[in-house]
Amino acid sequence: MLSFIVVGAGPTGVELAGQIKELAQRYFAESIGNIKGEDVTVTLVEGADKVLPPFGGKLSEYSKVSLEKAGVDVVVGTMVTDIDEHGATLKTANTGETRRLTAETIIWSAGIQANDFADVLAERTGCETVRSGRLLVDNDFTVGRADNIYAIGDMVTLDNLPAQSPFAMQGGRHVAKMILGKVPAGTAFQYRDKGSMAIINRFRAITRVGKIELTGFIAWVLWLAVHLVYLVGFRNRYIAVMSWCGSFLGHRRPHFYYAQELEPVAPAEAEKPADAPKTDAAKAGVSKTGAPKADATKHRASGRRGRPRPPRACLSRSRRSPVSERKFSRNEARPHRSGLVARDARD
Repeated sequence: MLSFIVVGAGPTGVELAGQIKELAQRYFAESIGNIKGEDVTVTLVEGADKVLPPFGGKLSEYSKVSLEKAGVDVVVGTMVTDIDEHGATLKTANTGETRRLTAETIIWSAGIQANDFADVLAERTGCETVRSGRLLVDNDFTVGRADNIYAIGDMVTLDNLPAQSPFAMQGGRHVAKMILGKVPAGTAFQYRDKGSMAIINRFRAITRVGKIELTGFIAWVLWLAVHLVYLVGFRNRYIAVMSWCGSFLGHRRPHFYYAQELEPVAPAEAEKPADAPKTDAAKAGVSKTGAPKADATKHRASGRRGRPRPPRACLSRSRRSPVSERKFSRNEARPHRSGLVARDARD
């Protein structure tokens, strides 16, 4: 249960591997007494020869070194050939050697498969597809022979552009402009590269904007800032900032630690013996010493020891209901939680 395998060292896989190991090192030890951070193993498997292949260069090397320092086992140049309930089978691309890794949790982040509707569109329109089943659309996002059918998002691929949210959002805006007539139909799509980011773990990230490459804390702050900009509304941004402060600056994450705290279980109470038959004195309400028994009902109703609580003629401010806001006449009865109480006790 403490072994994890993350398949695919793209931005999603790198972030998941780094965050799982960070949870183990910074939060498991605080929340679960018999588990240490070293007991949790995370293995990141990538078929290419480097981590984060779209970045390459020193950014990929920095990401790999950061993950290994955090305790993640990074395996590159290896394909996953089989997955079952208790692990995965790995095959090295160069030598063809196979080995078995056991893990109860396997996370797939090595790409997506298009849904079945993509196959229907490809068959009806004659559109070509790639290995993952995505549609190879034209430069204006039209599908096959149809000039009035558009496909965008994770279902399509175009000019080997990255299958990430910027490509999907820009493609959606381009198609919307053609449908609304703001641009002529058939206008070729031009992708605007605003840069790429990937977070590794706390205080570590990589950023590329044009020819500028950043790593470490500065890139991590930029990653947070960009995500805040794309959140809608001040309330969502405020909640995100407060959650980040508690997660990154503190040693416990919200909604995580309290569910793992162990509480001592109270011993079961001994079974009470069956009620003995009441004696004549008990039936008459007299104790063994001859003194009359106190009325327990009055004590519970009064809330004090032997002193009955006088009825209140009005509701308290904290328990006032909309009905109590109405003014009552001198002799008019007003509602009370125990019934109707007269406005004036003399009535």
